[in-house]
Amino acid sequence: LASDTDTSLTANSDLRVATQKAVKAYVDQIIAAQDAMVFKGVIDCSANPNYPAANCGWTYRASVAGKIGGASGVVTQAGDIILCMVDGTASGNQATVGTSWTVIQANIDGALTTLDIGVTVQAYAANLAALAGLTSAADQMPYFTGSGAAALTTLTSLARSILGDSTQIAACNHLGVKPKAVVGLGGDVSNATTTLATTGMTFTVEDGTTYLVTAHLTIQSSSVACGIVFDVSASGCASDTNFNHAQSAGVQTGGASASGSIISRSAGVPTINTDLPCSLTAYVKNATGSSQTAVLQFAAETSGTVKVIGGKSFIVAERIAG
Repeated sequence: LASDTDTSLTANSDLRVATQKAVKAYVDQIIAAQDAMVFKGVIDCSANPNYPAANCGWTYRASVAGKIGGASGVVTQAGDIILCMVDGTASGNQATVGTSWTVIQANIDGALTTLDIGVTVQAYAANLAALAGLTSAADQMPYFTGSGAAALTTLTSLARSILGDSTQIAACNHLGVKPKAVVGLGGDVSNATTTLATTGMTFTVEDGTTYLVTAHLTIQSSSVACGIVFDVSASGCASDTNFNHAQSAGVQTGGASASGSIISRSAGVPTINTDLPCSLTAYVKNATGSSQTAVLQFAAETSGTVKVIGGKSFIVAERIAG
């Protein structure tokens, strides 16, 4: 028999024997024509190498993690499969020949599973889907219109400024109005020591501002001296007070009376059982150069219990200038 080196085996003869080289070339052609995957070896990706020259189906395995296709190539892990998808692909980087290759991930450590949903990743939520369905725009704020439904509303720069204010004063300045603070009082006020036990309002008097402070208490019963106390903590913050009750000498047993800022009572006088009104008005102006603290409060002078009538007792601090 004669040997035959024809790599296409076109003779189809019983009298010829194809050489090894011819048989190998013939089989390689068939495999290549079918674009079958052919393992070509391993690639160390630690130095970010370029893709090798290859034909469709040529397959490599990454032996060391890194990138394939240069510094801007595809990240690969050890064990990933690097597969050529186009015949006659030249060697090159991701930008030049990257579209002719694909990387099949073999290492799936850390891959998302159904067990992760709702645990390590957010599960589907109708409220989030409603928000995601909105088209964002300048000066627009999302809000919910119902369960799983959302819409946009206008949020102006003024509204954002007010939302960012940390104090009532700052918010009122943005609105162009004067702030007012109101405290309603009622219930028992007890003094367990020999000093004044108080309840009321502490407020800040900003530099260059003037406040009108009004307090009205209706005392239902008391076994101790009690009344309204007004204090401005800074010496440079002036006040001008006016009491609506004149003080006469001695202890008053039945009517309203005032001594400075304290309603006069004595331990030897029976408990008041009729409403006892007490009012104070003060103008406070701060010219100290910095904010100061003012305190307007109800006080029991010595140990005892005072009943203050709710709804008839209040303290108001209103900024009127500055």
